[in-house]
Amino acid sequence: MATTVTTLEIFNTWALYVDFSQLLIYIFTLCVCKGEIARDKIYYLFQDIYVVQY
Repeated sequence: MATTVTTLEIFNTWALYVDFSQLLIYIFTLCVCKGEIARDKIYYLFQDIYVVQY
């Protein structure tokens, strides 16, 4: 059980801090490439993410 907890903690840290910054860069690039339609989709996606996490 201790191994599972450790794995979850590592995953949570990676998901919240390391990958999140990379995700922001990806989203920024996607917005620039795709324009306002992509921005609207990403806005709603982040709304859903924040509702789930918080």
